[in-house]
Amino acid sequence: MKSTVTSRFSISSTRFDSKYLKEIFPWSVLESSTLASRKKVGFHVTVFDLGIGKHVRIDQHLTVAKTALLKHESELNSLFGECKFALWITYWFPPKDGAINVSDSISAALGLLRVELIFHLKTA
Repeated sequence: MKSTVTSRFSISSTRFDSKYLKEIFPWSVLESSTLASRKKVGFHVTVFDLGIGKHVRIDQHLTVAKTALLKHESELNSLFGECKFALWITYWFPPKDGAINVSDSISAALGLLRVELIFHLKTA
């Protein structure tokens, strides 16, 4: 089976909904929802497609995702404190592979942007 790496980028906030975030970012919204309860302030979750496509190698995909996110560093920084960010990576993990290595530059960039990196691994 040929491995394919895809991703989604999510922003969660108690203040900003997808309507507002669509005005800031050029990415297409894949899904959005507002979660609320009577006891707590609700929060909005918006999931974006960064428009970076699919890749065979995870390091290639992370490099392209990093570049896409860094293009909007100032917008993401302006939302910090009000929002939480996550990059969800879906990857078919070959049984022969032993680990996923995230380069220092990708780790540093995602740390700078305060983006949590979450892997959804599929196995044979």
